[in-house]
Amino acid sequence: ISESHSNTGVHFDTTDFNFNKDDNFSLSIWAKRFHPTATNADPTTGTVQGIFTRGTTDDSFGIDYHHGDNQIRVGVRPGDSDTRRGVTKTMSDDLLDWHHIVMTYESSSATGLKLYVDGVLEGSNTTVTDLDGNVMGDFSSSITTDVERLTIGGSDVTAGSAKSFSGFLQYPRVYNRTITPSEVNSLYLNPPGITETKITDV
Repeated sequence: ISESHSNTGVHFDTTDFNFNKDDNFSLSIWAKRFHPTATNADPTTGTVQGIFTRGTTDDSFGIDYHHGDNQIRVGVRPGDSDTRRGVTKTMSDDLLDWHHIVMTYESSSATGLKLYVDGVLEGSNTTVTDLDGNVMGDFSSSITTDVERLTIGGSDVTAGSAKSFSGFLQYPRVYNRTITPSEVNSLYLNPPGITETKITDV
């Protein structure tokens, strides 16, 4: 893991998390927005803050927060904005309290993209086709810069005007499979991941 330069978050220095359309995978993280001097955690510019993402706009996937709409978002984007598949959850507290967020992806499934918040399934979307109606394309490019690495809290988002996350992020987890609803709930109830269900991290 490395922190390369300002406003770019923490990057995973590996290609192990270069997931793509034919893979199954899951991302799990706890998040709370905060700013030590401002009255809220919204940046003065930009509309979206990265939480747990890989890539930015074209060829990207992950979890971000649209502070203009007060929405947690998960998504995959194989091309321009017309191709992005996503699921959202509007937060009544503007994500100013701690919440557990999980994105799961199952390849070629009518409900393959899922968003869980605090152990509850908030919605799903297809991974068979992109938003244009074409067969889902690759949403991970080869890694040549930090912006293409899996990143925590950086200014990498699947859509919108990007800014780095302002607040706290804890217990990031990556799985090379689609974890089950019961496993999601177990991670919510046991944030450190010490559970009787023996969830295996990757």
